[in-house]
Amino acid sequence: MVRDQGHIQVSRTDNVSRTVSRPRATSDFACHRNAITKYWYLATKSPAEVNALTWQRRLYHRLFVWPDFQYFQIRDITCRLYEEMYTRLAKGDVDPMRGRLCASMYDSLTNRIHARPPKTKFEWQRHRYIGWPRIVSHKVMLMSADVGDGTKASMIQQAVVRIRSEQSLRRVRRVVASDGTMTEELEKGSVGGGQRGKEVVEYVVVQRSTRKGVAGEWMLWGTTEPTTLDKVEAKEKALKGES
Repeated sequence: MVRDQGHIQVSRTDNVSRTVSRPRATSDFACHRNAITKYWYLATKSPAEVNALTWQRRLYHRLFVWPDFQYFQIRDITCRLYEEMYTRLAKGDVDPMRGRLCASMYDSLTNRIHARPPKTKFEWQRHRYIGWPRIVSHKVMLMSADVGDGTKASMIQQAVVRIRSEQSLRRVRRVVASDGTMTEELEKGSVGGGQRGKEVVEYVVVQRSTRKGVAGEWMLWGTTEPTTLDKVEAKEKALKGES
């Protein structure tokens, strides 16, 4: 999201070229494979429970009992939540999508709306996506490792989607003219506008909870920043006590 001097803001990713991530050609497959592998290990590798099943049930469970991860829908779902959140945030009303925002995210957005200066409105626009949104992380965590749960298991699924787009944010201040009429002025804090916006790269986190086999809605958890080489080096220095 483009910045507006502290009122509508989320983490902005700079130095993206140094991001430590998987190669693009294999990232989607690798993320999905890792999630499946983790689910397989947690759900089917408990010796006491798996070995207690008959071999037919054990084979059936390991081959066919899989929840619907909706993996190939994650990017579209994330983009819809992303655009709706910023559109509603600009308008100053995020309540209609409260059920699709994690509690901390909802509170953060609400606080930003309340902190806005009076007689100021915002207009956010996504002009275009640059490239295809990319899943850079996909994780599944089982709430219970009971192999007998099968498709009735409870779990949390979380994904991080890298979105690169061209967008703009206009800040408009309402002022009263000398004749008493209300006019609007574009403030200097505006970013982009017109036919072109500003390029922004964000890592958007979405998650979905499944309780006893019943999947809930995908929710917007927030945004995060990638691990860069600079951050890795700084952490290593901190562990070694170096300045």
